[in-house]
Amino acid sequence: MVSHFSFSFLVAGMLGLLLAGSAFAEGAVVRRDSDNDGKIDQVAHLDQDGHLVELEVDSNGDGIMDTFQYYNDATITRVERDRDYDQKIDCRDYFESGKRVRQERTSPESGRIEQVVLFDEKERPVEIQKDSTGDGRFDTVYRFKKGKLILSSRDTDGDGKPNIRQKYREGRPIERDVDSDGDGRAERIIFYGEKGLPRESRHDLNRDGQMEVFRT
Repeated sequence: MVSHFSFSFLVAGMLGLLLAGSAFAEGAVVRRDSDNDGKIDQVAHLDQDGHLVELEVDSNGDGIMDTFQYYNDATITRVERDRDYDQKIDCRDYFESGKRVRQERTSPESGRIEQVVLFDEKERPVEIQKDSTGDGRFDTVYRFKKGKLILSSRDTDGDGKPNIRQKYREGRPIERDVDSDGDGRAERIIFYGEKGLPRESRHDLNRDGQMEVFRT
């Protein structure tokens, strides 16, 4: 679900190489052919004090820059990427104090944001919001604790309220609640065993708020 891109390694490694003696300097721009294939694949933009402002990277060697890193006071603030190499930015990562706090991915068809990921202080996912239908609304949400999935919810009827909720333990489902009529009460609850297979279900068939059917 989440792209674990090593930004700190890319920043430290490429910046050192770009400013080495083999680079081509033109004022505040430093260009480099890192793999010696005759094509520039790294371009660093520096301010008047020599501090890095922007770093462009051609990650697949097609001669077109697809990754753009932005800096403020030599600290990374944003990274934009073209993941499918169609020359359109479809992924943006935002940083605070050098740590990634948010990621946005856009749909190649509509250009709308289709997924948002929020990160904790260790850059582990805290919450993922997804537009699974492409209608511009986030209908699916995943929540994490210490980087591990603990809860997911989904709005399948488009009324703005989640009607399916699922709990997890160690990445495996343990309980699934289904609210079929949107009244805020589950009409079906499924409990899962250790192997992630259903072991018990409870059903409110007449929708009176009481479970009257139990299956194992």
